[in-house]
Amino acid sequence: MIVINIGTPQWNLRRTPETADVDWLQEALDWLEYCNGPATSKWGAVRAANGHPEPYNVKYWEIDNEIETSVEDYIAALKTFIPAMKGMDPTIKIAACGSWTGNRMEWDSRLINEAGELFDWISFHQYDDPNTFADGPGRIEHYFRELKEVIDQSPNKDIKIFDSEWNAQSTDWRTGLYAGGLLNGFERCGDVVEMAAPALFLRHARATAWDNAFINFENKSWFPAPNYVVMKLWRDHYAPNFLELTGETDGVSVVATKSDDGGRLVLKAVNPTGEKKDVSVTIIGIEPKNAAFQLIQAEWNDRNTLESPDKIAPRNGKVPIEGNTVRFDLPPLSAGVVNCEL
Repeated sequence: MIVINIGTPQWNLRRTPETADVDWLQEALDWLEYCNGPATSKWGAVRAANGHPEPYNVKYWEIDNEIETSVEDYIAALKTFIPAMKGMDPTIKIAACGSWTGNRMEWDSRLINEAGELFDWISFHQYDDPNTFADGPGRIEHYFRELKEVIDQSPNKDIKIFDSEWNAQSTDWRTGLYAGGLLNGFERCGDVVEMAAPALFLRHARATAWDNAFINFENKSWFPAPNYVVMKLWRDHYAPNFLELTGETDGVSVVATKSDDGGRLVLKAVNPTGEKKDVSVTIIGIEPKNAAFQLIQAEWNDRNTLESPDKIAPRNGKVPIEGNTVRFDLPPLSAGVVNCEL
């Protein structure tokens, strides 16, 4: 995804006499032509001269980033930029820059209702205090649902959500619990949340700011932060078909999914509380043959380091099966995945 500069002041503080009168719309169209235009076009020829005659066919474009102008000015920009860009290449998909501070619903609902027919995703950012690992994911999930109601009443009911920057601001175990809760929220809201991207992705281990990266490195080695460990565990046990869960959760976040062939059930669970939780899931009409459990348990301030890169890592746990009910224990401050063969 390429983010287009539309000339908003916060990204263009170092203007020189040569850039003071930049035509930002033409700049965007030139980027689009460079990426997707034929080699016979002005900027396609530049791309070809740079060694890539075939178009890159970049599909995803976002209109600026973390807007600090008024919502009225941004809506006017959307109405200028998007028709021109889609006029040049009607195959592209557009994300509008949604909220990241202030009154989020006011900003997002106005974009959706006043310019939503122009774009495909509403993109927003949220970075949470790591101490919100227990309730922060649920708060964001509630906002997804509120935004879905706005979209359903808008002129464009096909708009989807792109959570384009998310994280908790730490690399201790709190950020792993937060990541697990939020990933579960994404799956529960899969009807409206279509894409998500955490930040930071990479960070040098001696950097002095933004200590929340998934991958932390130096010249000789690297270590995964807890958010990486949880996301990898979730991804390694991905199954695409979401299943409805009913019953009491008692502070535990659980999602259930099933493989396309129907032979595998996956339960992804997070216990952000300070108490052990006994979890039982009954599968209606199907008896599991066997189950495997991988569990991550740590103190809230535990972390991986270059010296101990696997301090926080999945361990094998036990899952007794009684008929069509799967039971497993979640210790305090833990996250885990159960794979059931059906």
